[in-house]
Amino acid sequence: MVTEKDESGFLSGILAGGVLGAALGLLFAPGVGSATREKIAAKFSEFQEDSDKVVAELKTHSEQLINQTKTSIDTGLNHMTYIIAEAKAAAQAKKTELEKMAETPNPEDNS
Repeated sequence: MVTEKDESGFLSGILAGGVLGAALGLLFAPGVGSATREKIAAKFSEFQEDSDKVVAELKTHSEQLINQTKTSIDTGLNHMTYIIAEAKAAAQAKKTELEKMAETPNPEDNS
């Protein structure tokens, strides 16, 4: 099973590898130095923009997961609180019933 962390790391790796490969290709390709530097600067700028997009998407997705987790925890706590209140009420009812039974004389004891 591939986790979201693995997916984002894989995508970041592909992105970084592509930019690095392009930069190395430009460095080793024949051309004027200033043109090569401009191409490298443009590719780096493109990489930076792509990286910013990936980071923004990861941040948004992380925030959504955090909010979903908080909602799930709140729902679970509310449910547990309800169950505990119901159990306390049932225990109190049983206690009251047993106390009444203890106070009532048993007719078989008089024989």
